[in-house]
Amino acid sequence: MPHSHNANRGSSGGARAAGGFEFQAQVFARYAARAVADLPPGLGLDDDVRITGIGGETGLPLDDVGITLSNGGFVLVQAKAGMRQLRPQVADLRQAIDQVVTALVDGLVTKNGVRAVEPDRDRLVIATNHAGSRTFDDLGKVCARFPGHPENLPVQGAAKTLAQEHALKSFLAIVRKAWSAATGHEPSNAETRLLLDVLQVRRFDFQELEGIHLLRTTETLHRWTSSPLVDEPFEALVSLGRRAIRDQTWFFTEQLRRKLRRDARTVPDVQTPNWLRELPQPYVERGLPELSSDAAEAHAITVISGPAGCGKTTLAVRLAHRLAHRFPDGQLMVDMRGFAAEAPMSTNEAVDLLLHQMGMFGSNGNESPEARRLRLVRALENGRFIVVLDNVADSPAVRPLLPRGDSSRTIIASRRTLATVAMKHGAGSLELGLLTTTEAEELFAALIGRERMDAEPEAAARLLAACGNLPLAVSIAGRQIALLPGQALEQIASALTESESRLDFLDLGEPEASIRSILSWSYMSLGPDQRRTYLLVGTAPGPDLDVPAAISLLGSEQARGALRALRQLGLAQENTDGGFTMHDLLRDFAASLARAGHVSEEALHLAHGRLLDHYARLAQGAAWVSDNLDRLLTAAQHHVDGRHEAALRTLTDSLIEPLWHRGRFDDAVSLLRSTLTVLPSSGREVVRAYFLRLLAISLRRAGDASEGAEMAGSALRLLEGDTTKEAIRSRADCHYILGTIKATNNDHESALGHFQLALEGFEHAGTEADVGDVLNAIGWSLTMMGEHTMALAQCRRAAAIHERVGPANSLAADLDSIGYIHRLQGDHSEALDHFERCLKIYRDMGYRTHEARTLEELGETAKAAGDLSSASLYWSRSAVLRTEIGAPSGRGREIEGGGQMTRSPRPTNPKRPPNFLQESFS
Repeated sequence: MPHSHNANRGSSGGARAAGGFEFQAQVFARYAARAVADLPPGLGLDDDVRITGIGGETGLPLDDVGITLSNGGFVLVQAKAGMRQLRPQVADLRQAIDQVVTALVDGLVTKNGVRAVEPDRDRLVIATNHAGSRTFDDLGKVCARFPGHPENLPVQGAAKTLAQEHALKSFLAIVRKAWSAATGHEPSNAETRLLLDVLQVRRFDFQELEGIHLLRTTETLHRWTSSPLVDEPFEALVSLGRRAIRDQTWFFTEQLRRKLRRDARTVPDVQTPNWLRELPQPYVERGLPELSSDAAEAHAITVISGPAGCGKTTLAVRLAHRLAHRFPDGQLMVDMRGFAAEAPMSTNEAVDLLLHQMGMFGSNGNESPEARRLRLVRALENGRFIVVLDNVADSPAVRPLLPRGDSSRTIIASRRTLATVAMKHGAGSLELGLLTTTEAEELFAALIGRERMDAEPEAAARLLAACGNLPLAVSIAGRQIALLPGQALEQIASALTESESRLDFLDLGEPEASIRSILSWSYMSLGPDQRRTYLLVGTAPGPDLDVPAAISLLGSEQARGALRALRQLGLAQENTDGGFTMHDLLRDFAASLARAGHVSEEALHLAHGRLLDHYARLAQGAAWVSDNLDRLLTAAQHHVDGRHEAALRTLTDSLIEPLWHRGRFDDAVSLLRSTLTVLPSSGREVVRAYFLRLLAISLRRAGDASEGAEMAGSALRLLEGDTTKEAIRSRADCHYILGTIKATNNDHESALGHFQLALEGFEHAGTEADVGDVLNAIGWSLTMMGEHTMALAQCRRAAAIHERVGPANSLAADLDSIGYIHRLQGDHSEALDHFERCLKIYRDMGYRTHEARTLEELGETAKAAGDLSSASLYWSRSAVLRTEIGAPSGRGREIEGGGQMTRSPRPTNPKRPPNFLQESFS
């Protein structure tokens, strides 16, 4: 039989659609009948060619039905029921053509390697049933005629009627698209001819009583032999087809003949022992490259490792079923109980169980346990068995059971990687991870129903997110939801907000159907130090930990080794950059254990405090903050206690401007609200006022100017009566923020009042850059009031200050204001120059929201200058940038009376960190 080649397993879903599975089995039965009757396969192949074997879901490019031939060739069939149109919109047809193209481009994987499809001995068949369009009959006639079509005549000449010509033209149009997608170019004439030389299209009619192909196949079977056949032999072959598809296996021709003879059925066969579990239903095929290549069959021993609940057992059973036809002496399976409520299985117990499954348990009473073990190993070495050793704790648990040589195949599933088995026995390794999003959705839909899932897609996505694409979790959740047919998915999802609620939901009341129980067996296998590591890492804030952070968290230089020990058990994953992550459900379980007292609250506070201090020290570097923004954001929102207030202040302050630069204003608001709950409400008013001002700015930028004004007002009240230089500067900043908010609401008279108070305060404090900021703000409000000359003077003063003392983003705001005023005055050249300088500053700073906004201003200016081509280019670049950062479009502002376009104000609202935050954290 050929090697399976199921890189994508693209057709299995279609074959199992309504009617598809049965039609696939019927096509299997038709060619099986030709095999048992010793008839050639037809399809334009030589009459002396015979069928030697037939399989279902073969993993070959056209994988519904596979046929091996006596000439070494293949017939590969894609069976799609009910294809009603020969159009690219028909998904089944498009998928079938994609697989034809794949076969021709990539070739066929056989035992001897990859070879090209050959017209002299191979055929690729697209089959549909009686419900399919008769257009497929027309196309089929062209394909049947084409192998003898003269090379000097055009391809279209194989069509003899207008209907055939139309069918061929439609079909080749779809082929060209598929070929281009696969190779980057359309097929050449030679490639098109090769495709038509090997392709056959058939429309079969297997309707009960009257289906022509059903009647012909039944007649073929009855003519084949004088021996009595089983009742309804065609249905018997269909049943074998269902089995071949389900188990993804093959039948040799002689096997098929034995199944059909009535007298063969009366002779009791020696039954091949088969102790494999059935695949769970529903079952979703996983697109694992390791299973579609020779790697899956290159080792006598394969270790499938991965975290709890990731589908190791299912995959081991799936692989064993797929290979079973190559191991006729038996298929054995033992649960070694490495991670279970019961004690692990001993070697002696495993030996006795495997001998029993082989039918070899009987022995004389004097046989020692070691003699029985050797008898088992010799039987495996001399026979052709496939053995699944599931739920293995470690290498010592299975090494005594492993045979030498490659006569038998052993598949081991374990939460550990079993490095010793790999090194000492040459085992192949397959580390299993999570489902892809598509696979998780497919499994979830199969469990709860596609209609229910499609009716509430957002809630379904949240439920899947709670499962983290862990196969067992998705299965439990799906079955739990299926028990609640009257509840909306939104109602169920809204309750899964805490770790305890998620773990409770993922529990069907039995140990093997409970995420808590499954994870507890891994936890109980850990030693005391490993348990501490798991609990501290699992409850630590942030999506991941690099090694220095882990050292701080654990208080140990051996942190990398400790985390790798967790990885060996599937309790952590190591990233390519050397950092470590943990699945969300593992975090939920760690949090649950922590609440239950498995680690003291004091130990958690100390560990998480060390981590927060570590991050606060690193947060002094702007580049490091930018690269680790989400990690730091989570850490800052994870309150430890009042002992780490200084670290929390430093960390929060370092994050605000990077969040602003990325347009993540809602995250900034959330972080500041969180930080303010930890800061003392009295005693250090200037500190609290500073973070209230940051919150006011963030609220304004997030679109809530009203609450922003409230926060700025609260900060102002906290500073009343304080005559220190820092308080004077802080009050000036409050007025600056309030003025900006007034300007946002187009109340420029009030805005100028606040800006004037801010100017006086900044001049008293001697902070020149702040003076520049407020001058630009005054200029902006004057611009909006139509006082362009006065406004330009103020903005130029601001730019002169910021060019001398900085900061860069303030200079950018000045240049933006000046550019806008020039545009209003009709001086488009000056406007473009200032906007371009502004754009460069924002781009260099990584301030992407303002970069997008400045591109829009350049577009407006180019449009005003009559250069529509440049305007379109600027706007396109802005739209792309806003899409990348998830920001709404900035175009389409309304025109006020008088022809002036309204804009949001340009004051920068810089952070202006006070002295206590300008000092380094230590």
